[in-house]
Amino acid sequence: MLFRISFLISILAAACPIWGQAPQKRIVTQEDFKLWHKINMAEVSLDGNWLSYVKKYEGHPDTLFIKSIKPSLEYSFPGGKSGHFGKKIFTCIMPDSSLNILNLNSYKSSSIRQCGGYALAHGGRRIIAVKGTKKIKTIIIADNTGAVLDSLMNVTEHIISDNGRYMALVEKNSFCSSLKYYDLSKGKVQTVFESDDEILNIVLGERGIYIAFFSGNAAQPNRVHLIESCSGFHKSYAVKQEESIKIFMNRKLKISRDGTMVFFDTYSLPPSTENQNVEIWHSRDEIIYPLKKAEQSDKNYFFSVWYPKKGTLIRYGSARETANLSGRENYAVFFKGGLQGQEGNRYHINSIYIESFDTGKRVLAVKDIIMEKSRVSLSPSNDKMAYYYNDQWWCYDMKSDKHISLTSSIESQWDDKIQARTQPEVYAAALWSQDGESLLLQDKNDIWLVNADGNSAKRITNGRERNIEFLVDWDSLNRNKKRHPYTSLQYPSVSLQEPICLSARGSNNEQGYFTFQNGKMPQKLLYGNFAAEQLFKAEAGRYFAKVQSFNLPPLLCWTDSPDKKMHTEVRSNPQHSSYAWGKSKLITYRVPDGRFLKAALLYPAGFDPAKRYPMVVKIYQSLSYQIHDYMIPSVKEETGFNPVNYTLNGYLVLLPDIGYVYGRTGISAAESVEAAVNKVKEMGIVESQSIGLIGHSFGGYEVNFILTRSSSFAAAVSGAGISDMTAYYFSTENNYKGTQAWRFESQQWRMRNSFYNAKESYYENSPIFHAEKITAPLLIWCGKEDVTVPASQSVALYHAMRRLKKETVFLQYKNEDHNLKSKESQKDLSLRIKHWFDHYLKGEKSERWLKENL
Repeated sequence: MLFRISFLISILAAACPIWGQAPQKRIVTQEDFKLWHKINMAEVSLDGNWLSYVKKYEGHPDTLFIKSIKPSLEYSFPGGKSGHFGKKIFTCIMPDSSLNILNLNSYKSSSIRQCGGYALAHGGRRIIAVKGTKKIKTIIIADNTGAVLDSLMNVTEHIISDNGRYMALVEKNSFCSSLKYYDLSKGKVQTVFESDDEILNIVLGERGIYIAFFSGNAAQPNRVHLIESCSGFHKSYAVKQEESIKIFMNRKLKISRDGTMVFFDTYSLPPSTENQNVEIWHSRDEIIYPLKKAEQSDKNYFFSVWYPKKGTLIRYGSARETANLSGRENYAVFFKGGLQGQEGNRYHINSIYIESFDTGKRVLAVKDIIMEKSRVSLSPSNDKMAYYYNDQWWCYDMKSDKHISLTSSIESQWDDKIQARTQPEVYAAALWSQDGESLLLQDKNDIWLVNADGNSAKRITNGRERNIEFLVDWDSLNRNKKRHPYTSLQYPSVSLQEPICLSARGSNNEQGYFTFQNGKMPQKLLYGNFAAEQLFKAEAGRYFAKVQSFNLPPLLCWTDSPDKKMHTEVRSNPQHSSYAWGKSKLITYRVPDGRFLKAALLYPAGFDPAKRYPMVVKIYQSLSYQIHDYMIPSVKEETGFNPVNYTLNGYLVLLPDIGYVYGRTGISAAESVEAAVNKVKEMGIVESQSIGLIGHSFGGYEVNFILTRSSSFAAAVSGAGISDMTAYYFSTENNYKGTQAWRFESQQWRMRNSFYNAKESYYENSPIFHAEKITAPLLIWCGKEDVTVPASQSVALYHAMRRLKKETVFLQYKNEDHNLKSKESQKDLSLRIKHWFDHYLKGEKSERWLKENL
């Protein structure tokens, strides 16, 4: 059994009341859309007795709620935000900027007025409230009853230590700036530094004992400081401006755990270049001119280390190298961003260098490694590094300069190159154990426990046998992680003696969560034919999750431990049961190369198997995973299409997966979609002359191309799609200023070859060259300021359709990007697309804009 019977029956009863005579269901109209809300879990209390969640409404302000398990109590905070549980309190900021404090024992409320932000400290026993402007603030320190313990005026910045016991802040008056150190557990404050200069970028060490900061001019400080709060030890260093070395203010400082080093970035201005009226683009340049120009205008930053006791500042690495610290902070790990001549590969082929703080020795650790997608993981507890290279996981010991293969003796696949949609990705980053002696590695279905010395490896889940993909739940793992500079490659370490939360997905899109510990097989929290997300684990051990299906509004559920009863605590959208709704079904179809693919088929409300219905097919790579999504009816959609708006109005909606073939991107997409549509036709429920096709971005390209090869569609909608692959290939990206060739040779377009090595393939898969074969009326739309796919691509297709005298309408939204952000634009597009399909698929009367320019 996946659940206790009582929980299963409650879900079925909520989704479809089939026992006895079911009441007549109402039809959802656009006017009814405002009744629906989205719901998201926000936080759970440490003892697991309270949860907070937010209901998001389209027509009025969001509402923050908290609810207790025992006794069952609920409080609402209309417009509330930033809700947090403290020590027997719940706090949130209300629309009038007051900080509301609810005592969870007495249920009495208090408040702090005019609060711009706050934090909980000292284990939730202290409230640090902020009043005032961004430049000058007042800090209020209160206990968990809301009683004010202290008030600090004229504060320019403040920071709380990771353990929540200490706070550092800067007070400024007309004479000087003062740095103060506050012991929140004892309520004691001391002034540790005063200066006529500005005090900037204060940071606390991980234990809160050390304080580091810059001083000098606010725009360009020239001195770095370190203070030890206990002893009063104070050192400072003047950065040598005369040597053109300046402090880089874009990044925070970091203090080493032992206080012997302070890490920050310095920079030197690049050599000035003459203003020229001509741009010189040279074919021998490693990077193209726009990207080179953008880099030249940036600062040449360097990772720098100040040694307070030695009084020296040393730059490590080379200019513009990204720096990370090893776990024991004895080494810096460097790699450099940028394409460096890799025209066809945005996934940087890079080299990793290790530099010792003790000796200054620089070692090339790994050459020609892809730095994308979690392929490098630094141990948080020692000076070791796991990395993925040549289809295997490796461990590198920085001290001994030795590499050990971790997976060469394991018969498994660690990346998705067989199923890869774009550049192959590892299934997950390597996770280190807290002692740094072992790692958790992920293959397609299972998690392996591997010793860092490579001597042993054990598969600790049984996903392969159960046809389940187990994955460490990164959302719950990262939820309380403290972020520090120079540690982006250090992922949270795990205790193998404590329960580790796993997400699970079955071959037919079953979902759920499991836990495992001490190397034992996973134990189920919940798992079944539904969507499960937002897993929270209270410190006391209770688990919470959100569960939903296509025809079941989201539930917030909890259980005390694995394999125990799952309780429903909060039900969303109670009005759902009064309205007719559809259902979803997973279908399987075969494509010409023999592969079997899946699609989510969404049925219309009040479905009658004796009837045939119009159908809209939405495409974008693979969409069957949406089979269990509960969709809120709304016309405020960034791409103008919401499937449930259609299922509530007599349509089938098909969300297919596409099986791509390299070099045949558009062709294989057409074959996959055609096979999916034919499968539904075989079911005898679709009106074969009333099928529509819609896609956006890459899905828009797929629509454009499929229409040149298929006559299955009576109408189509293409949003911000590519029509001319060759023109896009030879263009420059607006955001990062590089060539677009990488998208075709190593990313989404899957051509896997340059244009000159595969001209015929580019021609065959480019819609613009075959537009004369399009027979379906086509609605084209885009944002006029689109920086991802130029509007000119949509304009070109419009011109082709117009020249060929094909039925087409082009909508171009002013001041809009790739996705529409204006609510007015979203509604306009959603309604026009609905009218388009209603006219061509249902035969409804056309509106004027369909036939003439107003």
